[in-house]
Amino acid sequence: MTGTYFAESGQPVTLLSPDDTNGDLDFAGDRAFLNPNGTPGTGTGSSWVCVDALGNTSIVPQFSPACLATQVVGYVANDPSAQFIGLGPGALSNLGRNTFRSPGLNNWNLGLFKNTYWDEDKGRYVQFRLEMFNAFNHPQYAVGGGDIFINTNNSFNFPYVTPGFPGFLDKRGFSGGNRIIQFGVKVIF
Repeated sequence: MTGTYFAESGQPVTLLSPDDTNGDLDFAGDRAFLNPNGTPGTGTGSSWVCVDALGNTSIVPQFSPACLATQVVGYVANDPSAQFIGLGPGALSNLGRNTFRSPGLNNWNLGLFKNTYWDEDKGRYVQFRLEMFNAFNHPQYAVGGGDIFINTNNSFNFPYVTPGFPGFLDKRGFSGGNRIIQFGVKVIF
């Protein structure tokens, strides 16, 4: 009988706004805003606060034709009870890098082996094997792609780390892994 167990803490990730908030013209996304009084683990987008030529203010969805970018004077959270808020261009974030941890891993691999000798003096035998990877079928939500370059595919991770997007902080968006059972027969002669 053999077995291995491994546990890993989650990977630190940076929660991002969907827009280039700092105006550096890159496509990586900038950090979201933290509402310290918000409901933990929730996220939302934001709407524009616009001022027209007469000084009237209104709240409209971002990039609405009812408000020009030059009329934007601020942002308001679509859900004020959310903990993380995606901001628009020109807004300043109060959230640091790598401030959230993705789900960790917790995995058992087991193997059972039975040797049946037919010529014990010469060490000849048949080995029957049963190997189980993720033996208890516990979901393993891994952010990375299974190689040493974790979190390099931003398009894959973008909905997970962007407040207001469907799938925000939903670990089920990643490969959960399934139990793998394999049988084998090995002849030693």
